[in-house]
Amino acid sequence: MTLRHLRSWLAGAAAPLTAPVCVQGPASAADGRPCTNPLKSMEGADPWLESYDGNYYLVTTTFTDVLGMRKSHTLAGLATAPSVQIWSE
Repeated sequence: MTLRHLRSWLAGAAAPLTAPVCVQGPASAADGRPCTNPLKSMEGADPWLESYDGNYYLVTTTFTDVLGMRKSHTLAGLATAPSVQIWSE
């Protein structure tokens, strides 16, 4: 495959990924109440969840350039687990 063909193929493959996203506002639960994240309040973004050696780890960013991590044996326990700062700029 030539470089020109590769560029053309990559452009075609990336097109669906760059298509506009339809934003309709916040989702609602079946009874009409807004949906909320059961693991993390609105004080964090970019969640990353990992399971390792019997524990769940939730890493989120903050609006102050800090990464925080929570650890729990259960998913539900992440909601109340203390957040530990693991990185700061």
